[in-house]
Amino acid sequence: MVVYLSQEWLDECRRLINEDDSLQKAARGKFSATFQHDVTGVPAALGGQDIAFYSIFEDGRSLDIRLGTIYSPEIYLAADYRTWERIHKGEAGMVSSALLGRLEFKVRLLWGMKLGLKYHKMFKMGDVIATIPTDFPG
Repeated sequence: MVVYLSQEWLDECRRLINEDDSLQKAARGKFSATFQHDVTGVPAALGGQDIAFYSIFEDGRSLDIRLGTIYSPEIYLAADYRTWERIHKGEAGMVSSALLGRLEFKVRLLWGMKLGLKYHKMFKMGDVIATIPTDFPG
């Protein structure tokens, strides 16, 4: 079991995303992007400080998912700890969380139009991440 939002958990996310045949097939030649993820309201059991991580995808493969900040991402996502926890457990979707105002979603305009046409099959990524045996402190 890995601790949620640790580098070990991010490494496991990357491994599973890259090993999932259906994700790779859906994204190959279509999905390249940089994401910044910000997590606020982190419980004391995880240090109580906001956590940032980024992910880089090229041609459907996850090149890197790492704690820290990447500047000028194509997509910026921010939410509180509980919202991210629900998303990563598979209890809530990113689209529904954004529509309910729980997830802040910013995307570069032209890139966002391209994303909407090609990314829809990648929403299965959340289902893959939800299979990771994870300890959610707090």
